Amino acid sequence: MRPLQTLLVLAAATVVACPGLADDVAGSADNPLVGRFTGASIIYYTAVADDEASLLIAPHDYGALLNRNALADRSGQEWLNVEGKVTRIRYEMAPGHGALEVSKSYRAALEAKGFAVLFECADAACLTGSVTDDYALGLQLDSDNSDSMRYGTHVRYFLAALNADVTSMPPAPDTPMFDPGAPTDPNVAPMDSTSAGPSPDMVGPGTRATAPDAQTDANESIDPFTAFDNAPGAVGPGAANPDVAADPGGPGAPGPASTPFVTAAAAAAPVGSASAIYVAILVGEDQGLTTAFVEIVEPLQAAPPQGNITVVDAAQMAAQLGDNGSVNIYGLHFDTNSATLQPDSRPTLDQISQLLQSQPQLRLAVIGHTDNRGSQSYNMSLSSRRAQSVVAALVSDYGIDSSRLQPSGRGFSQPVASNDTDEGRAQNRRVELVALP
Repeated sequence: MRPLQTLLVLAAATVVACPGLADDVAGSADNPLVGRFTGASIIYYTAVADDEASLLIAPHDYGALLNRNALADRSGQEWLNVEGKVTRIRYEMAPGHGALEVSKSYRAALEAKGFAVLFECADAACLTGSVTDDYALGLQLDSDNSDSMRYGTHVRYFLAALNADVTSMPPAPDTPMFDPGAPTDPNVAPMDSTSAGPSPDMVGPGTRATAPDAQTDANESIDPFTAFDNAPGAVGPGAANPDVAADPGGPGAPGPASTPFVTAAAAAAPVGSASAIYVAILVGEDQGLTTAFVEIVEPLQAAPPQGNITVVDAAQMAAQLGDNGSVNIYGLHFDTNSATLQPDSRPTLDQISQLLQSQPQLRLAVIGHTDNRGSQSYNMSLSSRRAQSVVAALVSDYGIDSSRLQPSGRGFSQPVASNDTDEGRAQNRRVELVALP
């Protein structure tokens, strides 16, 4: 085995799928797509079957949002907003493992499964504008963390995707990217561990993915942290390494037979598509303690569980309108950051139409609501456009008289639950029907 390839195997082998440890938080578990760094413990865990996530794909201007008092705004071009099953896990590393080692290990393990890195950065290269302190990235990406200094130094971040076409990345915002000539922290090793510098295909600090080079020579040296190297014997997208011994289905498992994941090249979808899988990993240090925050977005496997949020039928809508004058509707689903209704909204539209047809005199205000991610003005506009889409569907597809429907948006001004939790934000994303006199 070649020396650099051996480095990749060793790095991937330190990230394993393992049962919960005694000091993990109650109810937590590793995500089998990612695993955990050896010896780490879970100190925070949440998994929501149907949620949205904002993933960083370019340097972030924290200072600009701070000046506008809009730190929750995720409408900027540096964010990739996606929906699906969202799992968030915060790991605390055992002593003696730094951010560079942990980040490289996670990256190697994911690339061995076919993931491609879309964007990565280190320290100040992750931020642009007036604030470039490392901790600011932790505040934005791991927002439920109460200790802002967990990511105080040696911060590393990358976003990887499986089954995503990297050539379809959204246009980069007009912000300065990584400058190879800029001063660097002498105490932080570069992301590329080779003395010869980054390979031509490498996604380096503060850089975005490029298309793979189809002309890779099978005999050339392999950079263990190259995003696109499919040379025979390489560990990378679509490649299996027979020398890696790992738990079945875990990072580094040998070959397609034991890893039920499709390579990026085999079923590539546009970046941002709900059919792709995304993994964002933020690693940082504070006084010798290393923390990793892992965020995974997976496609929905089935209709989302409803729990306390039910898809009500026409009779239930009529009853709630009679008792309360309004009813919250959760069966209307939209594309992320869009007013386009998804096909699975049809059953709920059928029930609203049935309600209106059964009560010819009924007039409704159709009101869109959002959670608090993004600016107030953006969410006001989005919620209004979504309400208009619902009205347009009822008029065009069901023949409802438009004079009976009044669309409007309230943004996140009228929450029904806390916006501090994933579950609460899911309840706040809704369409409300209000009976008009």
